[in-house]
Amino acid sequence: MPCSQVQELSYAEFSAALHDKAILARTPLCGTFTLTQRCNLHCVHCYETTDPGKTELNTSQVKTILDKLSAAGCLYLLITGGEPLLREDFIELYLYAKKKGLIVTLFTNGTLLTPEIADVLRDYPPFLVEISLYGISRETYKAMTGNGEALDLCQRGIRLLLDREIPLKLKTMVTTQNRPELWPIKNYVEQELKIDFRFDAMIWPRINGQKDNIFCRLSPAEVVQLDIEDQKRSRGWQEFNGQYGQAAYSEKLFTCNAGKSSFAVDSYGQLRLCDMLRSPSFDLLAGSFREGWDECFAKISSLTRQKKDSPCGQCQQSAFCNLCPAWSSLEGGEDEFIVDFVCQIAQLRAKEFGGGKNGQKRVSNTANKRSQVVS
Repeated sequence: MPCSQVQELSYAEFSAALHDKAILARTPLCGTFTLTQRCNLHCVHCYETTDPGKTELNTSQVKTILDKLSAAGCLYLLITGGEPLLREDFIELYLYAKKKGLIVTLFTNGTLLTPEIADVLRDYPPFLVEISLYGISRETYKAMTGNGEALDLCQRGIRLLLDREIPLKLKTMVTTQNRPELWPIKNYVEQELKIDFRFDAMIWPRINGQKDNIFCRLSPAEVVQLDIEDQKRSRGWQEFNGQYGQAAYSEKLFTCNAGKSSFAVDSYGQLRLCDMLRSPSFDLLAGSFREGWDECFAKISSLTRQKKDSPCGQCQQSAFCNLCPAWSSLEGGEDEFIVDFVCQIAQLRAKEFGGGKNGQKRVSNTANKRSQVVS
């Protein structure tokens, strides 16, 4: 008896369908867990800060929270920091998350990778490891991280993962310090190492509200010039405009998936809408995940804009705009503050790549599609 033909889906198709269903059902499918706010580097652009008045979760508490996330329906988990490998219990926590059935992605600066950790990642593979590579010279690495020797340590970590064929992607934040090395970094990663690379120039203020790190931002024109010069990004923005350039202005305050299918947990056990928005929060050590997700975040994620006279309401470039309540709050102290840096970039991108003239789909939520251009 001949076998019936079963239509196959690519992982991308399967994942997109799964995420769409999660949003409709408001299932907390994707989580970010910051295991520590501490880091062994001191990057000029970093938004993360520690809170000296709080105590970091211990091993047992992290496991308890992982139990709660898994039981609530979380499938994809990003483990990040700070630098998560600073935790002495990292291997124990990573294996616990894997054995809970979570699909784990790991963000690290790569400098603390050891053969022991790399062997664990080989034996229990993550979905992906992303390492930040901030330059290809010690001088640039010192300017970016405060430690010129970090380049050698990072390259050693990269080699440990490549030798074990662990899924790996490299990235960098582009600042005024490492801008001259961006294309050499890209060539090194893609041509010599033969792995995927991405970059981002959207520097956020620090999560404690301080803005002493934004001095290293490129200008809006320089940011968009990078989009133009990089063939992959230029093509991505053109395709994005062709499909979603007619994005409609949304009355919803949150136009991303925060509180709909994604969430974040910090190193103190606070459940948040996203990693950048520190208020409101819910203590996962004091209550269940569902209490925070259903009783608190459902209301927050459905909030509408209150500034009816805001120029955002008439903006024709909303599809290209990265502005969100988290960024507005950090930059201006209120969730509808217009960040000029972000606004200028949106206008320049729209002008360069079409600004909705050819858009085929008029949609109110393009945040995920937009992020795919730079992923």
